[in-house]
Amino acid sequence: MLFLSGTVSSLDGRPLAGAMLDMWQAHFYEGIPAFNLRGRFTTDREGRFEVRTVLPAAYEIPKEGPTGRLLNALGRHFFRPSHLHIRLSHPGHKPLTTQIYFEGDAYLHSDVVGAVKDSLVVKLQKDDARSNGGQGAPDSPCYTCSYNFVLQPQAGA
Repeated sequence: MLFLSGTVSSLDGRPLAGAMLDMWQAHFYEGIPAFNLRGRFTTDREGRFEVRTVLPAAYEIPKEGPTGRLLNALGRHFFRPSHLHIRLSHPGHKPLTTQIYFEGDAYLHSDVVGAVKDSLVVKLQKDDARSNGGQGAPDSPCYTCSYNFVLQPQAGA
């Protein structure tokens, strides 16, 4: 389990109440419902949010087609590091679509699509108090991390 918390603010530091976070995790597995691991959330009056989800895993992109042939020719692997996709929006601000990565992932420095930036990497903290529904059981580990997003105002807003 993973708890992601943080804030959404404007470029001037003003908290953005009611900012929309559209969050999803990619998956390439048969039989998983189309909207599994996807949700929309809004920030509170202080621009804060906290989302509970599952800790994403690194995954292999499809190997077929021209991309697969190119990566094979280059001798590259096909893996993306574990990450969350997030699209943020708020009236009067430019939408932001980004990804959050996790420190220590084996593919962090060799992402097949080269999308990892140091500013998008967060540290996971193990939180035994929240594990197993708050029972603190080590057989159901829980992690927390935090990220603060900043949205740019739209021109003329």
